[in-house]
Amino acid sequence: MKKIPLFLSLFLALMLIPSVSAQKEKKKKKNIFKELFGVSVDEKSNKFDGTKTYQMRGNKVFSKLSGNNALGNVVFGINTPTYDTFLNLEKHIPREGKYELAILLKVEAKNEVTVDINEGESLILLLDDERINLNTEGAFNSDFDVSNSTSVVNARYTISKEQLEKINGSNTIEFRIILDSFRSGTAKERDKEQLYLDGEFKKKNKKAWIEFYNDYLKNKTK
Repeated sequence: MKKIPLFLSLFLALMLIPSVSAQKEKKKKKNIFKELFGVSVDEKSNKFDGTKTYQMRGNKVFSKLSGNNALGNVVFGINTPTYDTFLNLEKHIPREGKYELAILLKVEAKNEVTVDINEGESLILLLDDERINLNTEGAFNSDFDVSNSTSVVNARYTISKEQLEKINGSNTIEFRIILDSFRSGTAKERDKEQLYLDGEFKKKNKKAWIEFYNDYLKNKTK
């Protein structure tokens, strides 16, 4: 039996072992959302109604409180209200017909503040020189936890694929969320104030939306 020359054996061995860079690229593509500071996508299927939903989670955006009495809340409040804001994407596929695309807003308020989202045009996006007003039917899954004085509210804003493409193609993405907010423990009619959460997308926020578009929307009709 003939022996294979040593140089040929080494060459074949190198051909069978994937390069380190190729391994890293494959891993990066597979775990892209996990690398984006806790951003992930959940897939939910309902075998009874034949629907499927892809829902982004964890895309926290920078925001700050504004409005007529925002400064008073910060300066004179015993516990300064704080807000964590998330703007995620959702693709819902019904049994029949075209998919539905939406922005999912989540606001977590802390330090004895109850927060609500205005029905109607309560999310405004400024894209370079263009403005987009988005509508919601109102808040859902709202909750106030007495034990740690936190409030959570969610809202859904329907958008088109073309609008998302325009958003992702913009150099700057700024937003305003119109809130109904009032400090708990006081009369709602007296202390209720219209406040805003103003903010902008950072590179990681925009990257998360682009990756969602590429993975779940690009070149897809369903």
